[in-house]
Amino acid sequence: VPPYILPPPSRVGVVLVDRFALLAGEAAWTAAEMVLGLALGLVMGAGLAVVFAASAGWRRWALPLVIVSQAIPVIAIAPLLVLW
Repeated sequence: VPPYILPPPSRVGVVLVDRFALLAGEAAWTAAEMVLGLALGLVMGAGLAVVFAASAGWRRWALPLVIVSQAIPVIAIAPLLVLW
């Protein structure tokens, strides 16, 4: 395998040490985005759970949509979400 496709571990280690500050900063941004996404998902999920529990009409309307969305494999819908 050519080194430009799969560099040897020694080269990866050198670049990791040389660019540690850049990689650490990017890792911090990624971690912050993950935590924000988790928090938003928790808040929105809890909010929808309360709405579903409190309103039979909303539940009758939205439950079929939720069931259909859960029946589609994630691997099939992920590219659509990326494009959206």
